[in-house]
Amino acid sequence: MAAAMVHPGAWPAARPTMGVTMPNPREEPPAWSELDDSLRAALRFLAYECDDPGPVPEGPALLPRQEGLDGEIMPRMTVVLDLDETLSHCRLEPLKSLQPDFCVHFEESKATGYVYVRPNARLFLEVASRLFEVVVFTASSKSYADQVLDQLDPDRQHISTRLYRQHCVERSGAFLKDLRRMGRRMDRCLLVDNSPVSLALCPDNGVVVSSWTAEDPDDKELMELLLILQQCDLEASVPQFLGRRYGLRAMVELLRRRPDLLE
Repeated sequence: MAAAMVHPGAWPAARPTMGVTMPNPREEPPAWSELDDSLRAALRFLAYECDDPGPVPEGPALLPRQEGLDGEIMPRMTVVLDLDETLSHCRLEPLKSLQPDFCVHFEESKATGYVYVRPNARLFLEVASRLFEVVVFTASSKSYADQVLDQLDPDRQHISTRLYRQHCVERSGAFLKDLRRMGRRMDRCLLVDNSPVSLALCPDNGVVVSSWTAEDPDDKELMELLLILQQCDLEASVPQFLGRRYGLRAMVELLRRRPDLLE
């Protein structure tokens, strides 16, 4: 699929939300007073935690060494994907209007989870894996996540590595994903997550997708994401491109200076 320019959209008229097509807040600020409570809380967290990510945790890299890369050749871009509300959605009660794609079982509670796959998720993984190194990094447990990923990628052809809650960094009660632990060049690595909180340690390397909870069967977020990733791959520096496109760090710095915007 050829790369195409993705033009920033406008903030949704009803309630401003973050997503792939959102505009750069510096160029088009959202109506701060209309943000929902969960997004306000996430942005407050970012304004605090992005101030000092701290040292890189000691220990081996989370990803295996990339083989066969000449030092003079730019390595494949590494795309680290969240799972829940990014690629799929799990709930304890099925929707009345839509059949789940499959079920999972929670060992501790003995409950059944009804899983809905985000539109185009399997196609996205197939295409993305041809272009990039694809990793899934979830704050969920391994036992749950593997049941979902075994359905999304049954032959393990598209997702090169699976990372779970135990690989996260816990800070202030939140599970954060530290790209600095991947063992990849930060100018060729990015994190895709529906939760802005997950990006606290690497705001320059993050893309926030809209949360998908199965209500919208016509969702096209992953196709929009694929276009952004292809555009990003053409750039020399992932964080420089994402900084220009989304300005997440600049927004966090603004909120740190102006906490009243979230009041």
